[in-house]
Amino acid sequence: MKTKIALVTALTAVLPLLAAEEPKRPHLAGLSHIALYAHDMEKTRAFYKDFLGFAEPYSLTNQDGTLHLTWIKINDRQSIELFTEGPTNVGTDRLYHVALETDDAVAMRDYLVAHGVAAPAKVGKGKIGNWNYFIRDPSGRIVEIVQYAPDGWTMLNQGKFMPDTRIATNMPHMGILADNLEAAQNFYQNILVG
Repeated sequence: MKTKIALVTALTAVLPLLAAEEPKRPHLAGLSHIALYAHDMEKTRAFYKDFLGFAEPYSLTNQDGTLHLTWIKINDRQSIELFTEGPTNVGTDRLYHVALETDDAVAMRDYLVAHGVAAPAKVGKGKIGNWNYFIRDPSGRIVEIVQYAPDGWTMLNQGKFMPDTRIATNMPHMGILADNLEAAQNFYQNILVG
């Protein structure tokens, strides 16, 4: 009887510690951006800028000077990233990745790992100065987790590059194809959104 009481007492003492060790999900602010491959970059840029009225605040080039990536700014927290389509992207749906904004990329990484999601060992800064990393959803789609850094291009350009000609001031949602709807719902609704 004393052994059972001691075991129950020990478990009672340990269980709150185990529960306390599981990381809590940090806040998700929402959709940061979508990244698309452009088959014809100049026509795609003209569509977003000239037809839809958005601005293109900055771009990155490859070492040879060709365009690697450009941003179409929707608002201070959302954008569309356009990448030049390469030979491996021909015939695809042209979605490269989707990105979600969090206020704590490191805590989100720890939370995702605790829930069985493969994530990199550490969080780094991307080329425009924001904290970011990539994970994959159950269908293998790339999901970027982003935390805007005060010295990153996103925050340094707040209030800029948002002309009155924009057809919209936000991206309220995104839709992607899922191989397994139940697994996708569990990933996006239960793990990411919580």
